[in-house]
Amino acid sequence: MPSRARWFSRAAAASRSTSAGTRTGSASGPAALETAARAGTAPPDGPRQRPKTNRVACSESRPGAGARQKLSFNERREFAALPGRIDALEAEVRRLDEAIAGPEFYREGSEEIARTLARADEARGELDEAYARWIDLEPRSG
Repeated sequence: MPSRARWFSRAAAASRSTSAGTRTGSASGPAALETAARAGTAPPDGPRQRPKTNRVACSESRPGAGARQKLSFNERREFAALPGRIDALEAEVRRLDEAIAGPEFYREGSEEIARTLARADEARGELDEAYARWIDLEPRSG
């Protein structure tokens, strides 16, 4: 990379060659810089930067590139286990709902009622998460 002193000497030479021997001012200064810029010998201001282009992001350039196409080993194992987990959670929610709907349920102690209601809410949440995970993995399983 040329130093500034070398650049100024090249700019002065370019200035002299373009003015065809008619020298009206010093070789350095705004006129010399303008002439050097026209001659293509601009000063080294730092690393050159590429011009910005309107490129499309990688995920937008290829269809389906945003999401992984295949399941990993652990995701395949999880996907294979999801139907059994969903069945078990549905059965537990059904059993808890039947217990809560029964007439004897509210004759139990308040701690047992609170524990059963909390577990029913947790089981519903786990079931919703399992369904969401199934929906996430199923398109990529093919």
